[in-house]
Amino acid sequence: MNSSCSTTVKHHSMSLITKVLYIALLIYLILDTWFLRPPDGVSLSVITLVKVLPLCLLIPGIYKGKPRSHAWLCFILTVYFTAGVLATWQTPELWENWFLTLTSATAFITSMLYIRWFYRAN
Repeated sequence: MNSSCSTTVKHHSMSLITKVLYIALLIYLILDTWFLRPPDGVSLSVITLVKVLPLCLLIPGIYKGKPRSHAWLCFILTVYFTAGVLATWQTPELWENWFLTLTSATAFITSMLYIRWFYRAN
């Protein structure tokens, strides 16, 4: 297998993994707001919108495989990663905090690898 074919396979696989993690993060944020740890005294719709809107803005670009959308995803994921690390630091026994931290970190890494291998293949 030559180098170009290898990087094409790599960037397609990173794209798939990023999309799976992206969907998992969106589902987790919605479930966390509505079922796992719903906040008291505030509108759940507004909280859900604030949590998922930054990620939802990138849906078209991520699914078209645009590297610029993947780069913006990395910027946005740093906010979720930071929130996950802070929450894990406060209550390390909750799996939800670990899930947020690990999912956002892994999505960041796979998205960066997608960008790298996309440009090497093209």
